[in-house]
Amino acid sequence: MVRVVNDPAEAAARGANAFAHARAELSGDRLLPHFEAVYSQAIHHHALDSK
Repeated sequence: MVRVVNDPAEAAARGANAFAHARAELSGDRLLPHFEAVYSQAIHHHALDSK
């Protein structure tokens, strides 16, 4: 960890990699189907509990 903090090139490379990962894996387009599925399940379970 100290090496990364003390090496601007290493910190920049890791930052760029982290940004690319976040953009690819954590974008709204990527996560939205998962959120929709969870909300759908919650609505279904709530409807069953209300009967």
